[in-house]
Amino acid sequence: MLLTGTACCFQLIGGCKTAPTQPDTLVKGNNQPMNEPKLQAGEIRLTGNISSISAPNKSFEIAFFTSTLANGQTSIIEVAKKKVVNVTAQTIIVRRDIQRRETPVKIAFSDVKRGDVAIVTGADSETGKPLNARLIEVLIKPQTAKNTSE
Repeated sequence: MLLTGTACCFQLIGGCKTAPTQPDTLVKGNNQPMNEPKLQAGEIRLTGNISSISAPNKSFEIAFFTSTLANGQTSIIEVAKKKVVNVTAQTIIVRRDIQRRETPVKIAFSDVKRGDVAIVTGADSETGKPLNARLIEVLIKPQTAKNTSE
């Protein structure tokens, strides 16, 4: 089964099982939306949970359950694999609310938390080697309605 776009993320964070595919959206420095092209040649996109963060090294470990290659081939991994992700001065980090499809907001590395669901895009590195991220999208989990009536 191959999934494209953000369909895999919806399954993880409790939304619907399929979602329309649309280009990734980033923000410019002034928080104005801009379209990000599909994966570039030699890039990979990993989707999973941030399992640990190393603030001094400006890196984190992601336990990923899907990987997408530049040719669009997506693999769903039954047992999550772990990958160290390096954040560089060129890395763009945004927080995005999938449920409402609002414009992503640029955030700092310090805003990324253990347990966050993230989509990481960067140059594909060898197994066991860190991935230098070009883009990190931290996803906001859908809010569940609370019954306030007594």
